[in-house]
Amino acid sequence: VAYEDFYESDEDALAALVSMYANYLQNVAGTEGIDNPEQVILNYSADDILSAGGDRDDHAPFRFFDEFRYDVSNTTLKQMYQRYYYAIYHANLVISNFTTENRTGAEPKWKSKVVDQYVAEARVMRAFDNLNLAMYWGVPPIVTTVLTAEDRPANAESPEAVYKFVIEDIDAALDDLDERESTEDQAGAYKITKGFAYGVKAKANMFLKNWDEVKKACKAVIDSKKYALVPGTQMK
Repeated sequence: VAYEDFYESDEDALAALVSMYANYLQNVAGTEGIDNPEQVILNYSADDILSAGGDRDDHAPFRFFDEFRYDVSNTTLKQMYQRYYYAIYHANLVISNFTTENRTGAEPKWKSKVVDQYVAEARVMRAFDNLNLAMYWGVPPIVTTVLTAEDRPANAESPEAVYKFVIEDIDAALDDLDERESTEDQAGAYKITKGFAYGVKAKANMFLKNWDEVKKACKAVIDSKKYALVPGTQMK
């Protein structure tokens, strides 16, 4: 289907949203064999970890994190950064094509209540990716449109600017998001819902030291009674 002939129905919007989730699973949350850049970087930088292999060159990019001697040429480090932006790109495909938040500011070709929900989920996905980028890179570019080959996005002015953007995206999405039905609702944990969005908002406010806002966001999750702590018997 040509790009120009897509994004014209609820079905197109759902297909774009499913693609966003699938892309996130492939690039950020999934694992290709033992290779998951996020998992490696967040867990392997430790004195008690050894990325062993058949010889010293096997899994070398991983082992450089064990030994704290990685640099900007490390392929795992590059991939983690790139993959967050792949995820943001697919979120922006939904947002840019079904809202006026595109290069021209033109009205989208299709609007509906269902599409509003899909756009809200994409906003939270974009916010979550930006939150992680800010935590690990400090001042990543805030990308709000579908980039072209000519675009050269600049770094954010500060980590605080990224966290504030995350909160703004969450606030714009909250009213249109689904809620998880109960603590037994497994399907409600397979997609972005209000509870997850409030969790992202709480974390962004934590880095801004907006403690009252952290409490409000966490209280919204607790008061919904749709989430609960994992029982201690399962934590052994």
